[in-house]
Amino acid sequence: ADGMATTMAPANEELLAAMAELRRACNVEEARQVYRNAAHRFHPDKGGDADAFRRLSEALSERMDVLRGRNEAAFRPPDAAKTRPKPQKNEEKDDVDVWLAKAEASWRVGRRTDAKEETDEAAKRCARSAKAHLKCAEMRCKMGQVVEAEKHAKKALEIDPQCETEAKPWMQTDTLGAQEDSNLAGTSNVCGRHGSTVMHLEASKRDKAMHGHEDDVLCTTWASASLDGSLKIWEAPSMRMVAVLHGHTDKVTILHWNPHEQDCLSSGSLDKTARLWRKKNGAWKCDSVMEGHNGRITDLAFARRSRGEPTRLLITASTDKTLRSWNLANGAAERIFKGHTALVPTLDVISHGTLVASGSGDCTARLWDAEGSCQRTLTGMEDAGVNLVRFSPAGPGSMGGTVLVTCHVDPQREIGSVLIWDVEGRCGWVDGRMVAPLKSFHGFGGRINDVDMVIDQEGEILLAIASSDGQIRCMDMQEGICLFDLVGEHDVNTPYGMNRSIFKTKFSDDGNLLASVGVDNIVRIWNVEEGTCVRTCIGHTAEVRSLLWLPDSTKLLSAGNDGTIRCWKVDTI
Repeated sequence: ADGMATTMAPANEELLAAMAELRRACNVEEARQVYRNAAHRFHPDKGGDADAFRRLSEALSERMDVLRGRNEAAFRPPDAAKTRPKPQKNEEKDDVDVWLAKAEASWRVGRRTDAKEETDEAAKRCARSAKAHLKCAEMRCKMGQVVEAEKHAKKALEIDPQCETEAKPWMQTDTLGAQEDSNLAGTSNVCGRHGSTVMHLEASKRDKAMHGHEDDVLCTTWASASLDGSLKIWEAPSMRMVAVLHGHTDKVTILHWNPHEQDCLSSGSLDKTARLWRKKNGAWKCDSVMEGHNGRITDLAFARRSRGEPTRLLITASTDKTLRSWNLANGAAERIFKGHTALVPTLDVISHGTLVASGSGDCTARLWDAEGSCQRTLTGMEDAGVNLVRFSPAGPGSMGGTVLVTCHVDPQREIGSVLIWDVEGRCGWVDGRMVAPLKSFHGFGGRINDVDMVIDQEGEILLAIASSDGQIRCMDMQEGICLFDLVGEHDVNTPYGMNRSIFKTKFSDDGNLLASVGVDNIVRIWNVEEGTCVRTCIGHTAEVRSLLWLPDSTKLLSAGNDGTIRCWKVDTI
């Protein structure tokens, strides 16, 4: 106890010093700088104390209120506060317009918290302004706070019934299997909804060992994970929700189905736990809670110790710099994978289930066996952290076997690169060691947000890359040639410059079509052979974060910050 008190005392002293410095800040920028400097010490993802970080954040909020003039009594004599004249209606309207203009400007330059506070201030200063509440609804929806958005929209409609058209996008009902979809471009069916941003969509995929088929079978069940802390299970043909799974105490950011067990999936959350869900006796229930990480869960996947045996392990990655393996039978921790010296944002498991890849902010990717032994350390680029790793499907074409894709980002120079590694001991190996990548793709002006791979009809592996500089690049991995390179297709022009990030790309199962989403809230579908846009799907009211093709690639699901899951018919393309 004495040792613990001695350890905690310096941290408490640092916290008090930081809070005192915040209170002395003379302007907003100075307060933010003090907060940023201290946040590196106290943030939970950096090993700090969550309660100390909360207290620091509250101190910043209080100081910002004072600096922005909200606690005006701190700057005025008491009698001046009492004698301030009540603003007239025109003055109130002008005041609201000013705050809404500030919010719009803040949003455009990426200060999202400021934008939310400024719209809230507009609604507070003129509580009977439908315009202010509509703007609040829009801002909350963009931030994924769908329930709050709907409350503001209803308030606006209550104030002015004539604004029904403007309020409708933020008041979408939770109806499943809504109006019948048509084949026209740009029409959609809102097939479901969460109370916040939908981060992940994934369909249940079971392998040939379960069905006796030569190829993987994509089943008719899929799931969605949301920042509202819930998961939902859906049936594909009817778009009917069959279960809502609750249990996580914070945002759910990732889910994966077990490819070798029917009706079994895992989920990872900011609450530092992973959960295993199974359907038993017709009902979905939480089968195990995996607790042990000291940071949030960033990624997870199912694995097995040797080829041919059932999947018995779940592998998780975390901001605590480690990976862990868990026994699926009882949820017990089995191994801790140690070696990385920075947070681990990504992992993947090879198709046969016995090899695990991880990427870290320490600028390395590592290959592990299922027992937690590091087999290889890949150091492709100095000063560039690895933010994404993905194994390819095993291609029967000229490349053969499986390759590993690692995505690297250098935040100082704002450049991104993609490296391809042969993990089966052919190219790039010397004396039994992997020393160089098989191929490399450079020239990205920022972070690689997503990659997707598919085996085309000729048996070759195609690679799609989505980056924060607005590039959608489709590559033939064997030839190393670019099939097409699209730039600026999802751009949003603002007075402060071009916002052009691409969040997600997804191939159809046959590799003929590629879907993409970015900052413009629009889903675009591309012909891979020609590199042309064949469908533009408009309907989302905020950024789209996840894509999923349903069986036969005749329907595409999309979901994101507006909390809706939309189904787009593409069978006429």
